[in-house]
Amino acid sequence: MDQQEQSLGLLGELDYRLIQQISKYLLAKEVLNLSLTNSFFRDTLMKFKRIEVSSENKVVVKDDNISLYLEMDISEIYDKIEVIMAIVETKDQGWASASYSTSWVTLTLFNNPVEYQTHGVMPYEKIIYENFREKNYAERKLTITETIAMDNTKKQQYETLLGLCRKGEYKKLGIVQKCQYPGWECYLKSGKIIVWYRE
Repeated sequence: MDQQEQSLGLLGELDYRLIQQISKYLLAKEVLNLSLTNSFFRDTLMKFKRIEVSSENKVVVKDDNISLYLEMDISEIYDKIEVIMAIVETKDQGWASASYSTSWVTLTLFNNPVEYQTHGVMPYEKIIYENFREKNYAERKLTITETIAMDNTKKQQYETLLGLCRKGEYKKLGIVQKCQYPGWECYLKSGKIIVWYRE
């Protein structure tokens, strides 16, 4: 048994990679202040640093418009990021004659505005929430801890925003409001991007 396993105590038989995944999950849930007694587990958590950007401006996007609500510069830490979280308070116009939504909020990697100025969901975007007849603001969250995920519809794996982020092609991370057709509205009352990364 090596030194790392000895420090795990009762958790010594668990795979080290699993411990790292658990630590990322706990960190994403913001439980860093828990009284964790296992020194290895606690030390693993404490290796993460956190940065955050937020806004509490009320903004509405209407018809077929698109607007960047909030952005974070990740150019110095893109290859060290372990967890990405986005939190928004959003709603739409509160009614719809259609049976589907065309009002949504995305978390998007980009360098220039042209990269998020599209109504299609690109590989470097992830929908935080699709509004549909939402009369009242509600908090919606998106957490990404994996670089590769499974698309159950297509039965194939794809690279997540976290995986794309680590390649360094994109230097910014943003929250974007989108509408596609006349009559639709996308409201944001607040937004926050939180990133945890290793030194």
